[in-house]
Amino acid sequence: MSKRRLLCDIWAVSPPVDVPPLRVQLKPHATPVRCSARRYAPMERAFMDAHLAELEDLGLVYRNYSSRWALAPRIVPKPPPADFRMCIDSRAVNDIGMQWPMPQLDAVITHVAGAKVFFIFDWFRGYWQLPLHPDSQEIFTFMTHRGMYTPTRVPMGAKDAVAYCQSVVELIFGDLLYSGVLVWLDDILGYAESEEELMELLEKVLQRCAKFGVKLNPAKCQFFVKEVTWCGKVISADGVTHSPERVQGLVDLASPTTAADLQQFVCAINWMRASIPEFACVTAPLYDILEKAMQVSGARTKRKLGKVSLASVGWGEQEEECLAQVKSKLLGIVPLAHPRADWDLVLVADASLNHWGSILTQLPPEDASKPLLKQRHQPLAFLSGHFRGSSHSWPTIEKEAFALVESCKRLEYLLLRPRGFRLLTDHRNLVYISNPYAMDSNMQRYQADKLQRWSMSLTCFQYEIEHIRGEDNVWGDLLSRWGAPLDASRSARMHQLAIIDQVSPLQNSTFEWPTYEDIVRSQNTALSRQVKSNIRWDDPRGAFTDKDNRVWIPDDATDLQQRLCVISHAGASGHRGVDASTSILSDTFVWDTLSTDMASLSEQSTGYVLVLKDNMSGYVELVECARATSEFAYQGLIDWFKRFGVVHTWVSDQGPHFTSDVIDRLRHILGAHHHFVTAYSPLANGSVEVVNRLLLRSLKAMASELKLQIKQWSTLQPLVQAALNGMPSDRLGAIAPITAFTGLPGSSQLNAIFPPTFAENCSLSWAEEQQQKRPREVRTALDAIHQQSSETSSRKNAQARGRRAKNPECGWQSSQLAIFCWQLQQSKAAAN
Repeated sequence: MSKRRLLCDIWAVSPPVDVPPLRVQLKPHATPVRCSARRYAPMERAFMDAHLAELEDLGLVYRNYSSRWALAPRIVPKPPPADFRMCIDSRAVNDIGMQWPMPQLDAVITHVAGAKVFFIFDWFRGYWQLPLHPDSQEIFTFMTHRGMYTPTRVPMGAKDAVAYCQSVVELIFGDLLYSGVLVWLDDILGYAESEEELMELLEKVLQRCAKFGVKLNPAKCQFFVKEVTWCGKVISADGVTHSPERVQGLVDLASPTTAADLQQFVCAINWMRASIPEFACVTAPLYDILEKAMQVSGARTKRKLGKVSLASVGWGEQEEECLAQVKSKLLGIVPLAHPRADWDLVLVADASLNHWGSILTQLPPEDASKPLLKQRHQPLAFLSGHFRGSSHSWPTIEKEAFALVESCKRLEYLLLRPRGFRLLTDHRNLVYISNPYAMDSNMQRYQADKLQRWSMSLTCFQYEIEHIRGEDNVWGDLLSRWGAPLDASRSARMHQLAIIDQVSPLQNSTFEWPTYEDIVRSQNTALSRQVKSNIRWDDPRGAFTDKDNRVWIPDDATDLQQRLCVISHAGASGHRGVDASTSILSDTFVWDTLSTDMASLSEQSTGYVLVLKDNMSGYVELVECARATSEFAYQGLIDWFKRFGVVHTWVSDQGPHFTSDVIDRLRHILGAHHHFVTAYSPLANGSVEVVNRLLLRSLKAMASELKLQIKQWSTLQPLVQAALNGMPSDRLGAIAPITAFTGLPGSSQLNAIFPPTFAENCSLSWAEEQQQKRPREVRTALDAIHQQSSETSSRKNAQARGRRAKNPECGWQSSQLAIFCWQLQQSKAAAN
């Protein structure tokens, strides 16, 4: 057959495709369905007369006067040149039919990686080319104003038709699929790395179409293009994105008025969610109000939701702003790269109170050794979801673990590969997800079992899980690269509000109270650039306000907003909490980020202090920690041991940072004994509780004296530690803890008046003599100090027990006294 004859055949009208016909499988005990006659407009009847005559002449339908089945056709308008199209309402048949699955389009498109040139073919009226088995033809009979007609070909809209069409194209192009050809129903995509390979592939596809009798639509075919639109996605050598026409069509839609309109919109944008970062978080208000409408209607169907007005279920300005934000995200949709087998994959997962999200990226192997924020990441997919129902009350560790595990499940088609992937999380405990008790030895059994089940689902993957610090803000950095940056003015404003060095900015001579003129001037400047639709002029106030009569502050007036936040929080406002200060401010003023700005101003330090104390001498070390985790507890112990030697008896409360596997393994390696007591109990752990009380009292007093904010406690911590260790202790008989622990004299600010004197000159022989003699003297002196301190401490403890014995209400139980005395004796024995 010549190529000319071949091309004529594949674009001609002929019998159905040479494949086994569709035979519909109905559910057991299904009965025939029959619609009632419908009324049609004159122009619709004229169209149906012409259209049915054409179908009957081509043998695609025939009159059936005795059918037990009857479906209703619907005439829908189409753009020219086809003014109308006839669709068959087959929902009644679909309810009793068996559905078959379809391939995942996202997984199918990954085979295009590496291709540079493409072609696409589209069937000519694809479904009308598919044969329908005689036993199933009567099921799709439709009723018109001229009688009933039975189709001989597969009708569009049938539940079985989609899967059958996909199975037919896979039968036709079987060995070519995923080796240069992708087929989605009647849309054929060819791809190759060079034009020569594409030409060879093109001939094979045309020959296959001729063999099976597939007819193509020449008006919808494209040959040898470098960018092609297939299944609503724009595919090129650089990656995959969504069709701009479809995106613009969604953006141009008017605001929905009924719940059915909103449902149609969210279903349409859901098709694009893999290319929209933080999709679940951005669209949450739309889904929430749609869920309310579904509860009101009592159903989730479009027909029922069309009767529910969005205004009746709370649609307002917040939802309008959310809709505008969603459309903005659509315009900034992120193109996705083609996966490369020789590049490294990185999965970043995170969770918040209400939502979870993840980003899968790829990067060149040579970037793996670079700092994380300097690596060249290319996005492959964005995932996100909600925490609703019982999952909303999950603890943080479960939410973070769910984001990790769920992302791996959904992206299995990309992550399951020999090279494996890197998994990044800012929740350090997830590094031990395969051993939940290593995170927290006091974890509930059901919670540990759940995490272990989730970790078992990851055993099929080859991955390395890494902890990234939350302050590195990797998530925000990645989003800012791909068209989803944080608002610049908002970030700058939050940063400015966080750096206030005075106890109260109101005491600063440079602080200026905002005036009426400042506010009006900022409003006029902002309105000269952009008109705001949600504000109005208020004559009594002489300024622009919102509908609640609150004075509007422009978004870019960051200095003015900062001063208003300070006034509502500091001075006579009483330094109240975030909620109270925000309430005071929002009663009079309004701007978009008021709540977050107020929270950033009022936030307190989130640091921790690890208290290490030698129980015999009372010597204390205060270790500043960013978080209360086993990592910092481990490092604090190691630092103590490398300076002062290993201590073989440890006493602590039962916090998870002390009971973790990390600390237990360290104890086992060093051969130490770890004794646990009750937290916040002066009776069992009073030695450290005294230090905690003194630490808090000293920090507050020194911060007030030096006019520092309490969140600047870290700058005062060394001074407090020096004071606790350098001042004489009554328990030790007026000996300073540092003297009892190291033999060094205690110090105070009085040393600045008469500083200690030292020999100015000495001979080498004198120095060598002192090196031999001094250690023995120091050891003898320390033994004497320890003996004196022990006797003094024992005598004072005995006096204290005697005083408590006289008051039965505060007497000690013998078991608690034994534990305390045993703890004290062990510490003394270790020190001696």
